[in-house]
Amino acid sequence: VDVMAHMYPHVNSDLLCKGDWCSRDQLGLRYMAAAVHAAVEQNSVDALTWLLQWNHLHKFELERAFMVAMSRATSQASNEEVLRHLPLLCAFVHHQPFLASVMARDYKDSDQTNARQAKAVTSYLLADLHTNKAM
Repeated sequence: VDVMAHMYPHVNSDLLCKGDWCSRDQLGLRYMAAAVHAAVEQNSVDALTWLLQWNHLHKFELERAFMVAMSRATSQASNEEVLRHLPLLCAFVHHQPFLASVMARDYKDSDQTNARQAKAVTSYLLADLHTNKAM
């Protein structure tokens, strides 16, 4: 069962903004942040967009979720897998443009292939953001 597909149209934002700092199976996440991480895990652009529209995430929660998504995208074996994650990453950057700078500042990978993919993905995200803002 795809929990995010069934959950996100029906959940109240008050519920997601409460919760312990040790919720779900991820230490240190509120329910809202855990829901964003679940959307990232499932590569669910609709659920992520819905969650981001509420603007209830703290900056560090956004940064952490974005870096997890970027890491998942750039550590894939094939370019096709990287492409599958681009809509999710675009949703992050279109909602919170500052996240593009987080990538340049925080992403470190000793694997040269992953580092090249990360640079390419970041360039694409910035170009996409610029192109769509100009319209």
